[in-house]
Amino acid sequence: MRAVFSDRLSLAAVLFITCFFIYAICSPGNLPGDTETRWSVARQFVRTTEVSIEDSVKTQNYAIGIDGKRHSVWNPGQAALFVPFTALGSAIETLAGAAPGFVDLLMQFLVSVGVFPFIGAACVYLAYRILTELGYGTRPSCFTALSIGFLSPLFHYSVCTQEESQVAFLLLLAAGLLQRYRGKHSLATASSICTLFGLAIFIRSSALPIVFPLFLVAVIDELFKNEHTPKFQSFSRWFLAGCIGTAPFVVLVCLHNYVRFGDIFEHGYQEAVFRRYGLTELFAAKPLPTILSVLASPGKGLLWYCPILLVAVFGFRDFYKKFPFLLTLCLVAALGSLVFNSFFTIWAGDLAWGPRFQTSIIPLLLLPIVEIYSRKQSSFRKILFGVFLSTSLLVQSASVLYNFNLEFWQNPRHGPVPNDYTWKLEESHLLLRFRNIALHLQGEPDLEVEQFLSEDHHVDKVTRSTKQLRIAHSLNFFPFKARALMGESGNIITALFTLWFLLVLAALVSSRALVKRLSNESSA
Repeated sequence: MRAVFSDRLSLAAVLFITCFFIYAICSPGNLPGDTETRWSVARQFVRTTEVSIEDSVKTQNYAIGIDGKRHSVWNPGQAALFVPFTALGSAIETLAGAAPGFVDLLMQFLVSVGVFPFIGAACVYLAYRILTELGYGTRPSCFTALSIGFLSPLFHYSVCTQEESQVAFLLLLAAGLLQRYRGKHSLATASSICTLFGLAIFIRSSALPIVFPLFLVAVIDELFKNEHTPKFQSFSRWFLAGCIGTAPFVVLVCLHNYVRFGDIFEHGYQEAVFRRYGLTELFAAKPLPTILSVLASPGKGLLWYCPILLVAVFGFRDFYKKFPFLLTLCLVAALGSLVFNSFFTIWAGDLAWGPRFQTSIIPLLLLPIVEIYSRKQSSFRKILFGVFLSTSLLVQSASVLYNFNLEFWQNPRHGPVPNDYTWKLEESHLLLRFRNIALHLQGEPDLEVEQFLSEDHHVDKVTRSTKQLRIAHSLNFFPFKARALMGESGNIITALFTLWFLLVLAALVSSRALVKRLSNESSA
């Protein structure tokens, strides 16, 4: 295996494989929360061709459709991604006569340990390829890609199965193709880019305020920078590309809305938000305070949950001098996301790790950090840079250790944000996470349960059992999580630990090969 890694695979391939194994090691092995709801829709579609949520699935995030059934409030993109796996599970049940529950857990396990780590590793691989195509060296490009993969919340969302990693991959790929498109101006490339935009919207409607500015920048750039093509022809090419690539996915989303709620514009999110949080308006937040909260609040601030962004900012100027178009794309995508979410009442992703809805744009904003890795730094700057790198790695590692609901259960004084807790340092879930880690290492986890005489799920004031807290304190990696849920003994637990140790071994071998390749690049 070592010889294969060393001699036959490219650095990009070794980088991808290493990231995949590390993400797989950190996987919880099942599909929790919102992802489980989308999995239920995929399973229901395979079994009955309906798009509703199964009756057996417990969730508060639903809206009642025109058929009287519960429906997911999210776009069908991620559920569509799951359909091949739920179909395979159904086939195994039918052909092999296996127990449905066991087969379903097996399929969830494959998706959790295989598909999501693959997408996260693909983001890292893609960032590396974009930067090397731009002419940056292999070492700074590799370090930048690893920073995106492990020093940003992409790490968490590549492991904990939300849609952010999929949208991040599509945005990265679209940005890379847009940069390449400037030299070709072909309809095929423009259509491919618009297809990526459509897929992002198919996964999340909130991707629209991100991809639309990208589309506008691309069109304006060609209209004013491409002197060899008439403006009408350039505009027509992008209009046709949008019709070919984006429009079909928008139509599918509208059809999905119509089937569920009888209205192409109705997605059911408002009903779900009212049920979950007691909110009557989706877009009632004040823009300026919300943007400040997104960026700087201890509760949900992007700079707290991704400190390495502060370093990337110092690479913006040099990156802009070399690639003004690409950096403009990165900044307008970020601006679109920030402005949209500044009006969104639950801008932080409700019960989620950090500013969840900004995760998709973080890889774009971290690309300029390649300039920092490319420079010769003074000793002081190296130390300062190292502090930010290590802090960012610590923050992201902490996010995948435990069930990310743990801090919400311990501190049930939150609800729709922004509110006071986003600015109270002592109530920051990030700091509470490090407190939990310290107590865990001391062998004294916090298992105190607050008893509520009157429970209120709108602010998650729900009495938790000591058992729930004990399970949440266990490591979130799949064999440890399974052992906490199922007990110490059993062939399944043994098999999971065996697989996990094999993945650890593979990750060590591939990591060693990656370090060796980078060392060789340095000496060359």
